[in-house]
Amino acid sequence: HERFAQALVVDDDALSRKKFSAALKALNVPSQAVASGQEALDLIRDRDVDLVLLDILMPGMSGFDVLAALRKEDLLREIPVLVISGLEQTDDIVRALELGAVDFLPKDVEPAIFRARVSASLEQKRLRDQERHYLDDVARLTDAARSLREGVSDPSGISVASVAQRHDGLGVLARVFSELATAVHARETRARRRIDLLQGAFLLLIKGLSWGGVPALSKILIASGVTNPIGVAAWVAVVTVSCV
Repeated sequence: HERFAQALVVDDDALSRKKFSAALKALNVPSQAVASGQEALDLIRDRDVDLVLLDILMPGMSGFDVLAALRKEDLLREIPVLVISGLEQTDDIVRALELGAVDFLPKDVEPAIFRARVSASLEQKRLRDQERHYLDDVARLTDAARSLREGVSDPSGISVASVAQRHDGLGVLARVFSELATAVHARETRARRRIDLLQGAFLLLIKGLSWGGVPALSKILIASGVTNPIGVAAWVAVVTVSCV
C-alpha cells in the first residue's frame, strides 16, 4: 500500500511558510515548514519527503546550496523541488533548473498553477518510487533464482514473500517461484533422507556380515530354496529402506 505524500516548505520568511503550507493543506498534502537550508537537509535525510518548495534567497545556506547538496545523494536527488522566489531573474531560474529543480514558482503564483505543478510533481515522485520499488523487487527475485540454481534451495534462505505480495505479474512470478523453491527443498530433503537411510542400511548389512546377521537371514532364504541368499538379503535391506 502507498503512504500519503509529504511536502516540505523551506523559506526564511514566516509569512511565506504559512501561505504555502496552507495552500498545500487545501490540496490535502501534509507538509512541514522550516526556515533554513540546513534544517531542510536535516529533515529530508531523516524523513520521507516527496516534494520540496524551496526559496532561493535565504541567509546562510541558499536554495542553490540546498539543490547542490541534494544532487550529491542518490536517493535525495529524486525528490522534486519547486523553486519559489520573489525575484524572477532568468539567470537564477536557469541555475536552479540546472541544479535539479523541476520548476519555478513566483511567490505570488496563481492558485490554479500552484495546484497543477504540485500535483504533477507529486505524481512524478510517485512514479519514480514505483519504478525504484519494482526494480528492487526484480533484483530480489533474480537473486533468489540465482540462489536456487546454485543449490541453496531452503525457502527460508531465499524468501521472496515481500515480492509475492504484489498484485501484478511480478507478484505472480514470485508466488510461483516460492512454490517451486518449496517443492525443490522438499524433494531434496526426501532424497537426502533416503540416502542417509541407505547408508545406514548398508552399514548394518556390513556389520551383519561380521556379526552373523545376514548369514542368519541367508540360512532362512536357503531353506526357502533361494540360490543367492546373501545377495537377496542385501536386496531385502535396500527394499526395506526404500519403503520407509
